Amino acid sequence: MTHTLSIDGTGFLLDTEPFDMWGIRLANALENDHVTASLIPMLDDYLEYGVNTFSVFLQGGSTGAANPFDADGAFTGNTRRHECSDFFKGRGEVEGLCERNQVMDRLARLIEEADARCIVVNIGVFYQARINQLTNDAAIVEAARNVARWLAAKDYRNIFIDLVNEYGHPGFSRRPICYGRAERNATDGGDELLGVFKAIVPHIPASISPCGNVLLDFREADLVLIHTPFPPDEVREQVGREVPVVMNEWGHGDVSTDPAVPRGLYTPEEVEKWRRTVETIRKDGGYAFYHSQWKQHLLEDGGPHFEIGPPGAQPQDPPGGQPSEHWYFEMVRRMRGL
Repeated sequence: MTHTLSIDGTGFLLDTEPFDMWGIRLANALENDHVTASLIPMLDDYLEYGVNTFSVFLQGGSTGAANPFDADGAFTGNTRRHECSDFFKGRGEVEGLCERNQVMDRLARLIEEADARCIVVNIGVFYQARINQLTNDAAIVEAARNVARWLAAKDYRNIFIDLVNEYGHPGFSRRPICYGRAERNATDGGDELLGVFKAIVPHIPASISPCGNVLLDFREADLVLIHTPFPPDEVREQVGREVPVVMNEWGHGDVSTDPAVPRGLYTPEEVEKWRRTVETIRKDGGYAFYHSQWKQHLLEDGGPHFEIGPPGAQPQDPPGGQPSEHWYFEMVRRMRGL
């Protein structure tokens, strides 16, 4: 691999240079080969506006169905065989780890395409909507171990990890290692999972993101992930460590509350809310990922829609107009002075 993400105090380096992370959440980009392939040409457009990081989830997100694991935590070679990627034909497999696993094939393709563009990938591993497809906590530990082994064998470095997305969510209640063994939001399960993962790939930055308006710090975490716009200086004061603070998901303020407005259209009030939120995170040296419904949900209209969208499509357009997130990319470009 060409590029290496690392942590330097409260910030990031890509190779040896400061990396000013601006992210977007694309949770379902591994859903099938068509979805993954449709994202790749958009990456150059994202970079043009200054968006240089994206997140993708092995177990997908809301409306998705991706899952690379068998019930025991091994990588499956059987799920949706008709959709298997040809990405690794003639390239050789990682011995003993995965045989024609289409989700991991797609992830490898995205990581390598991102690396070629100096883009960083945030990899989410476990998601509450599909965690019960793994039999028990032991299977989850084995799955975490297999992901770490796969990453070590591939030697991918332009990445960081969200090992459990929405830790403490009620969807994890039957899998205490992702929920908190003593009580909701206890950190013991998260520490165990991070310890297993970091024992294999200590060089890859990793953390866990809590559910909702909660701040958690795990002993093994290299950074703090939040799902709400806590000021980063306050976060660092509470955890007692000088670490990067990344808001890698925030609410659903990007969807109009007007039922007549299709998903993905934004009101001027919602755009302004996002601007203020990003400014809150950035002024204390934190980092923000845009939680995009339009770009991650698998909807009746054939989503996700990774294209940026036509300039000016909204919020000026009336209900039924063309959804777009051009405003967000323009906002990033202005804030970055590009």
